[in-house]
Amino acid sequence: FMYITLLSHFSREKKVSETLDIFSQMKQDVQANQKTFNLVLNLLCSENRISEATKLLSEMKSEKISVNITENSLRNFFAKILLKNTSSE
Repeated sequence: FMYITLLSHFSREKKVSETLDIFSQMKQDVQANQKTFNLVLNLLCSENRISEATKLLSEMKSEKISVNITENSLRNFFAKILLKNTSSE
């Protein structure tokens, strides 16, 4: 319960580093669930942290945790990936 409170607080404040630190500490103590993964994923997407969001999506897939983020966040996330890929070509 304490972890989700801290994650929610730091993500609302858009403090990515603190959120990722808490998330990492949490995963050492308890298993992350859909709610905690999605909270962090939403933050990463909203802050244009494409590489980290992609890694987190892979981790979620390997742990068989479904993605449940807002349609807007997901749309923006994939649009940013497409822009990143087309600009590097």
